Amino acid sequence: MNYKIILIFIAIIIMEFLALYGIKHYFKHKKVEMMILSVICYAGIPLFLYIAISMGHSLSTINTAWNVISTLYGILIGVVIFNEPVGSMQWFGALFSFTGLILIFLGSKPSKS
Repeated sequence: MNYKIILIFIAIIIMEFLALYGIKHYFKHKKVEMMILSVICYAGIPLFLYIAISMGHSLSTINTAWNVISTLYGILIGVVIFNEPVGSMQWFGALFSFTGLILIFLGSKPSKS
């Protein structure tokens, strides 16, 4: 995996972090601008997915990575920022997801199209 794809995932993570934070903040404080921020951030994510796929990475690998990474930092945001409880089975599931992500990237081959 090269540094460009890592930067793309960092951009996706930041955008989705802002979107998740905005949604949660909206429900706590009813500030419409936070919901607007969330919508804008989520709307921008497909652009970065498109860039990753156009670099030769397969849709299945990129989409799986996005889903797993989103799940992992969604848990972390809930725990660290919003003090949401997470059970041991959820932590086990997160670890299992991360392990699966590593296996998917190790087994992925560049897309031909």
